[in-house]
Amino acid sequence: MPNPSAALVQSLRQASRHMVRELGFMQATLAATDYPPSAVHALLEIGQGNALTASDLVRVLGLEKSSISRLVRKLVDAGEVVEESHEGDARSKTLRLTRQGRRTLGAIDRFACTQVVAALAHLSPAGQERAAAGIADYAQALGAVRRGEVPAVSEAWSIARGYRPGVIGRIAEMHACYYAALVGFGQPFESLVAADMA
Repeated sequence: MPNPSAALVQSLRQASRHMVRELGFMQATLAATDYPPSAVHALLEIGQGNALTASDLVRVLGLEKSSISRLVRKLVDAGEVVEESHEGDARSKTLRLTRQGRRTLGAIDRFACTQVVAALAHLSPAGQERAAAGIADYAQALGAVRRGEVPAVSEAWSIARGYRPGVIGRIAEMHACYYAALVGFGQPFESLVAADMA
């Protein structure tokens, strides 16, 4: 796979920082709760069944075992979570939301959905689809890096011979975008490529 341009890397870094700030992760509390981001994420994962034990939370949230132990203890003391002995292993405890925890999770979900809907109102339907797909793909890629996975070579292409409607414009666009990012070529280069292709 080709390496991304420095401009693309900087653009993604800037967008990531901006998103973290806009979503409220720099605040002491998150999602209109009294809890820090790690606790809100723990409640979400426990409520969705993705983290049934403290060990699951370590894996899902990417935090250290001691941090998760303190976090779980705070949520238990706050009445949001209960620990139940695991049937097969007395040392392992299953985490479950209490009635209060389910109410808190409902409030978090309502806050987050309102935030997302309000943001999506600023995008066209096509922009909304691109945003959802792009963020999901990027999050999966970040997770793959954290897990140490080797990038898969994409096989989602094929060679088509002969003229197809729109192919000249698409080739000119691809050339223009690539060389604009690589060496800063602008409109004169794109015009030249388009004229030669035509």
